[in-house]
Amino acid sequence: MTFIGRDQERTTLRNLWDGTESTGAALALIQGQAGFGKTSLLTEFLSHIEPTALQATGEPDEKTLPYGVIGQLLRGVDLTGRRALTRVVGNDPAGLDPLEVGSDLLDFLATVGARGLVLTVDDVQWADPMSVRALVFALRRLRAERLLTVLCCRSDELDRLPIELQRLLGDAAVRIGLPALNVDETEALARAMNRTDLGRAVLTRVVEHSGGSPLYTRALLEEFSSAELGSDPRRPLPAPKSFSELVVSRVAACGPDGTALVHAAAILGDGAAMPVLIELGELSNPALAIEQAVAAALVADIVADGIVRFRHPLVRSAVYHSIPASLRTGLHLRASRLIADTDRIGALRHRVSATTGTDRELAAEVAGLADLDAKAGWWVVAAERYKTAVRLSDPTDEAVERYTLRMVECLALVGNPLATIAAERTISAHPRSALVDFALGRLRSISGDWDAAQELLDAAWTSVNPQTDVELVARIASELARNAVMGGRGAAAFEWASHALSVTPPEMATDTDTMALMAVAMGIQGQAAQALEFMAGLPRHVVNPSPAELGAIGGRGMLSLWNADLAQARTDLSAVVTATGEHGPTHANLFARQYLADVEYRTGDWDIAIVEAEAGVAAARDLGNVWTLPMLHAVASLPHSARGNFAQAAVHVAAAAEHAAVVGDVPNRVWAVVAAARLAYASRDPDAVVAALQPMGELAALDGVREPGIQPWQPMHAAALIALGRFDQAAVVLEEAEFFANSRQHSVQLLAVRRERCMLLAGQGNLNAALVLLKSAGALYPAVLALPFERAQFDLVSGRLLRLAGRKQAAIASLERARTALGMLRATPWLAEANHELAHLGGRPSARNRNGTTELSPHEVAVARLVTEGLTNREIASRLMISTKTVDYHLGHVYSKVGVRSRVQLTNRLVHDSDFPPPPNLTDE
Repeated sequence: MTFIGRDQERTTLRNLWDGTESTGAALALIQGQAGFGKTSLLTEFLSHIEPTALQATGEPDEKTLPYGVIGQLLRGVDLTGRRALTRVVGNDPAGLDPLEVGSDLLDFLATVGARGLVLTVDDVQWADPMSVRALVFALRRLRAERLLTVLCCRSDELDRLPIELQRLLGDAAVRIGLPALNVDETEALARAMNRTDLGRAVLTRVVEHSGGSPLYTRALLEEFSSAELGSDPRRPLPAPKSFSELVVSRVAACGPDGTALVHAAAILGDGAAMPVLIELGELSNPALAIEQAVAAALVADIVADGIVRFRHPLVRSAVYHSIPASLRTGLHLRASRLIADTDRIGALRHRVSATTGTDRELAAEVAGLADLDAKAGWWVVAAERYKTAVRLSDPTDEAVERYTLRMVECLALVGNPLATIAAERTISAHPRSALVDFALGRLRSISGDWDAAQELLDAAWTSVNPQTDVELVARIASELARNAVMGGRGAAAFEWASHALSVTPPEMATDTDTMALMAVAMGIQGQAAQALEFMAGLPRHVVNPSPAELGAIGGRGMLSLWNADLAQARTDLSAVVTATGEHGPTHANLFARQYLADVEYRTGDWDIAIVEAEAGVAAARDLGNVWTLPMLHAVASLPHSARGNFAQAAVHVAAAAEHAAVVGDVPNRVWAVVAAARLAYASRDPDAVVAALQPMGELAALDGVREPGIQPWQPMHAAALIALGRFDQAAVVLEEAEFFANSRQHSVQLLAVRRERCMLLAGQGNLNAALVLLKSAGALYPAVLALPFERAQFDLVSGRLLRLAGRKQAAIASLERARTALGMLRATPWLAEANHELAHLGGRPSARNRNGTTELSPHEVAVARLVTEGLTNREIASRLMISTKTVDYHLGHVYSKVGVRSRVQLTNRLVHDSDFPPPPNLTDE
């Protein structure tokens, strides 16, 4: 973070722009108080550069306009082939997810940025939250492009910016602070205004009187003569009119035509087009109106695009508030009719602005739009609309309670702890009812207080009227099912989900995720196979799932993962990630991505697992989805731990624990705990493993915690106890784990349990019994043929025991298989053990490198792997959350390193290099 003084501002912006040619994308933040020249600096900078500039300005009355700022930036730009951005510019944003818009924007900026581009957002503190999320997503992923982004924000609003934007600014922005004008700068401003008649003493008084604000200093210099400014210094300087009064006097001087023009422009907002202004202001002489408004320094000169822009946002504000109330109401109503066919949301906003009292029908219309916003996940926008609906309603109207409750729930869903607290205070002011208890319970769930949430939801269920409140009954039951899942209570979750489905009205059926909750409830009870039977009607391969199919396909992928059908899991979860990467919704993409990364980890594609999970982490942060962060961080840590990249793993493990503590649910807590244990396990620190797994003692009785398909942590726990000589405790852990693995027919877990039982027997001095068990365990070996890390761990234990038994050739064969697989995975800690064991047998410490003679980066491996799956560059970009230009960059490096020239050659090379070693032979020598 760099702060630049006023005398360096212009140079700093210019240097940043020049630097993008060699160093790539850059970000600047201009900050200062209102009237301190942020807009002027930005305008001056843009007037002296040649590249394309995309410009937008945040508007306080358009903060609830979804993607309004994105629409401003791209107005008049060729967006052929860009579905999401075309809909944004066409005022058709309904249902668009920030991930969808952000991905489209990323690809657009990467393409245009290759030729040089400056993107500016003035008054970013008033930018709509959907635009902010899409912008942050895109800007975070631009690297080599020649793009300079400049944001302007009032200093006192910085702490109120969306958290994802604050993070981006803190990580990447050069900050340009605009302090108050000093005497020298005020003198320079006076000279520029042809005020050369003022001495230093007078200028000093002007600085003190204006507070150094350029806007107010200019007003003083324009309003007062040198005689007035230079009056007796013992008397206070005559107070200037307020800025608003000055603007009003300029409007009055315009005459009827100019006044009508600026009134219409203030109603429609900065950047309105002349044809609409002519019709709204009923201008008889548009040319004269423009001439008068420009001469009065109210609007800028109108350029070829025919757009009217005020000289400063404060000018527009002053003009707007000076319009008589009755005239303002009439203008808003007329504006709503003018744009009704092209901008339904804008028309509704004008109708709201025209209403000073209550209007029940209008309130219901606004609330209906808020319902759609909430369904799309636009929580901030929805909350503002519900707030407007409350304002438009009579306090005695029964709908006010519903609007208020929905408003505070949406605020809480944003993930801001302060918003949650404020929401609870607001909602608690209502009399106790089933709806109030349900909303409070929902808020408590969101804040991670699951016990309090359960109590409130139970109270809501007790008091709800099942005859008159059918929708509320279904919502309470569904929320109780969710609470049970998050609390690790599968049986209760299944019961509540079943009840919710039985009472859910047909019109709500597609709006709830109750079916998914039921499937998860079955899965965490070890009934993944039975749950999959419910989905038997789904086709095995769904290339492009529709929005209605996403939940079912994603659920089947997750259950297939738990049921050890990793091929089906990858197929389904990849389809969901690809589809939602293009069209959203964000939560579905991140949910599927975290489980897909787990699939990649289990199947040994560790590079792509890292890229998938870390891309998910970045997106979850940028798009405000805190619920997926614990598991995404945890999954990202696993390959790093297994490869001995302990510092990188520790960062993810710490983040997983931090976010799991905030979210508070059982699944995320378990993932964070196991991630910490796996880091300790890879570090060969058995004490740390046992300590990390201590929380599992209090959680072990819950469904899902002992389910081997979800988190196979017990063999690792037993291995640590064996290493510490705590054999009795290890035996207890293994006995319970084997019971669950047998009862749920989970061969992978059963092989891992018997592997550690062999080590237990050997540790207790019973090597013969260990060898007998090892041989019988070989029958389970086919279950791990597609799981190289599991296979290598079994081969490593087999080789160690065979060596101890003096069976040299069998030991070498097993250890060589382990070393080959571990070398391909680059699992350094285990590879060292394999080399150590082989050294006892006269072997040499070597291992095959997974990427051949030339090492590929994780991103290069991920791009190459997806090429072999037949994905296009655009599809790969969406999958990895990068731009297509970045895909081209990585693919070029892959071709060079691997020594190929085409996708076909690359596919043939990688498929050949990925052959697994043959299965083991555990028969006697």
